[in-house]
Amino acid sequence: MQGLGDAQPLVLAIAAFAGVVAVAMVAMACCAYGAWKAIRRAEARSAEFFDEWQPVAAEAQETVRNFAEQSGELLSRLNSLTANLQKQSMQVEASLASLADIAQRNAESVDATVQTTLERFNAATESFNQAVRVPATQLRAIGAGLSAAMRNLASGRQRDPARISADEEMFL
Repeated sequence: MQGLGDAQPLVLAIAAFAGVVAVAMVAMACCAYGAWKAIRRAEARSAEFFDEWQPVAAEAQETVRNFAEQSGELLSRLNSLTANLQKQSMQVEASLASLADIAQRNAESVDATVQTTLERFNAATESFNQAVRVPATQLRAIGAGLSAAMRNLASGRQRDPARISADEEMFL
């Protein structure tokens, strides 16, 4: 047994090592069991959370889907409205440009008509002067001369050739 006596400390060391390993394995098993329990509890809580929040998430998802559809429709309507407004503004701009051209042409036409009317009025005034005033002035002068001649004849006196009256002057 002597050979075993020398091996006794080695056996004791191996037994101690095996005990430490066994304790470590028990500790690891306890930790693994604790982790498993914690995971099960977290799983149960997450299932509970999921059960409570799943309807809310589904409703939120439905709301987002409806919003996306409605916003698509709204954007389509806004695009259509914008296109119509742009088209109408271009038509209004064209109409305003056309009205401005028409107004300018009408103003030019009115100006030309006024100029023509003024020229005709001036020509009529000149014709009136030539046709009425000049002959009337000449007739008045002739009448004054005849009147002076009649007075002179009626007075019966001799006429001095050096003396000429204002009426005779106009007549001459």
